[in-house]
Amino acid sequence: MPPAYTETWYCPAANGHILATGVDAKGRKQYRYHPDFRAEREGEKFDRCAVFGRLLPLVRARVEEELACRALTRDRCIASIVRLLDTGGIRIGNEAYVRANSTFGATTLRMRHAEVKGQVLRLRFRAKSGKEQEMRVTDRGLVRFVRKMQDLPGQHLFQYLDETGCACPVGSAEVNAWLREVMGEDFTAKHFRTWRASVLGFAVLANAKERMPLKGLLEEVSDHLGNTPAIARKSYVHPAVLALVEGQEEWRKKLRLPRASRWLSRHERGLIAFLEDGPAAVELLSAAG
Repeated sequence: MPPAYTETWYCPAANGHILATGVDAKGRKQYRYHPDFRAEREGEKFDRCAVFGRLLPLVRARVEEELACRALTRDRCIASIVRLLDTGGIRIGNEAYVRANSTFGATTLRMRHAEVKGQVLRLRFRAKSGKEQEMRVTDRGLVRFVRKMQDLPGQHLFQYLDETGCACPVGSAEVNAWLREVMGEDFTAKHFRTWRASVLGFAVLANAKERMPLKGLLEEVSDHLGNTPAIARKSYVHPAVLALVEGQEEWRKKLRLPRASRWLSRHERGLIAFLEDGPAAVELLSAAG
């Protein structure tokens, strides 16, 4: 643990899941996990990636249905947030981060972060990493909803009108509960960034005209997500996609992408098939060390 951390604790067993804890300068408790435990946890997350992709059409169909509604309902509000998560790769957001760091995500965006001109929504905000993020959104249903939001009182960009006509914001817990209900599985908003990063990495390799170095792939993904290549590699791009970099030329020669469906792109369907035929993510993570 860093010397500046206070209230440090070290596990007496070398094979403990949590090896150490401490409190940083901002009063946040930090944890250091055993590498094998971290690999297992990350592997479980990545191994559910294909299942998430299979269930994504349920979410997109429901979002489309809710965005067609004219009333400013709670479901329409949540659907708008989910559309932004799905198409923009934005984080869900947490009011604790707003208070501590003045950083924002989908549910914590304020009116001042949005500008609507014609059929284009521009978002400018400070993301979790502290990096200023800009997004250009052309989704008609989402733009139409945000335009209506700007006529409501309050600071939150995403709100709905309750039975009494009061404007109410939506929190991350409500969005995650909605996703679990629609998908019938324990998926949350965080899975959208993992999915988007993995699809983007898969597409970059599939579309490359010449050999794509790992560094170049990670830079493209991290630019889109608004984080660093190291974080993209560690937490977002599926290890099976990263493993493709080594033998990518031969893989591209054999690649036959399926046709796009109504709710999934060619690369999304291709990634699902690829992941379902591959080894478990935890094996790849353990091999990578």
